[in-house]
Amino acid sequence: MTVTLQTRKPTGKPSWPIVLLAGGEKTGKTFNAAKATGSSLIGRTYWVTIGEDQPDEYGQLGDFDIVEHDGSYRAILSALRAAAAQPAPARGVPLLVVDSMTRLWDLLKENAQNVANERKGGGPHKDAQVTADLWNAAAAQWAHVMDAIRSFPGPVVLTARLDQVAVMDERGQPTKERIAKVQAHKSLPFDVGALVEMPTLGEVWVSGVRSLRLQITERTAVPEDFSLDWFWRKLGLADGESTPREHVSPEAEREPFDADGIAAGLDQYDDLEQLSALWQRLTPQQRATPVDGRPLGDLLRRRKALLHDRALEPAFALNTGAVEDEDEMPF
Repeated sequence: MTVTLQTRKPTGKPSWPIVLLAGGEKTGKTFNAAKATGSSLIGRTYWVTIGEDQPDEYGQLGDFDIVEHDGSYRAILSALRAAAAQPAPARGVPLLVVDSMTRLWDLLKENAQNVANERKGGGPHKDAQVTADLWNAAAAQWAHVMDAIRSFPGPVVLTARLDQVAVMDERGQPTKERIAKVQAHKSLPFDVGALVEMPTLGEVWVSGVRSLRLQITERTAVPEDFSLDWFWRKLGLADGESTPREHVSPEAEREPFDADGIAAGLDQYDDLEQLSALWQRLTPQQRATPVDGRPLGDLLRRRKALLHDRALEPAFALNTGAVEDEDEMPF
């Protein structure tokens, strides 16, 4: 049997990078992003604001369109995907600005906390534990946003807060030593093509960049008149020779759905939290799958009722009657 192998030669050309501007408060992150929109290399710019003031005044520095949304995760993701799908400008390349990724991660963490609080009883519980399944859901949402950003067919500028944090010793205790840390999902510095740090006003460092044209071996200071236009040109992107940015996202294969196997293993679920996680992993169609003449969802409800009979504290309410929307039903 002959297996077909699809290959291609590398172009040897640079691609437009995703640049992260990470800095302290009021150090010029938004200013530099807005100034970049006036570069002669840029055609049209889409500006997505997350948790920050809209940059109307900064319109004097360049030319960009503010993408409006309602501030929810779904609206933000939709806006980013729509921006990536826009037709190419008549001249130059399109630019995407997202300000700020710190606020995006704060939003996802807040959503996870809200669900944890609701599970605890729906009241104003601020100390409810965010469980592993909720952190995994937040990380998956972050990954969807990053995939949308990577799909944008041009340069991308992201902003994030850069804070000084204590270094932990081998026992997990804080030391007097402090380092700069990007405040966002921990994967963000690894997911971008260039990290530009702006710890104080007028201080700019390139901490890392994927480039053969601009090779740095250590954190490097850049000129006081730093601009992204200058940075792009240093990367060789003003020569008209560039290649589209391509990213191959790994796609996990789903395990085969086995309703009978799930039903047979329900006796192992002695914790309402674990049972809830199982419910949420199943689609409405999977919950409706018959097992010995009864929907799988009914068997999960019956297991929960049994746990109640054992006088376990309910993690959150269960509607055992008719359900109009199974996806929205709290298990």
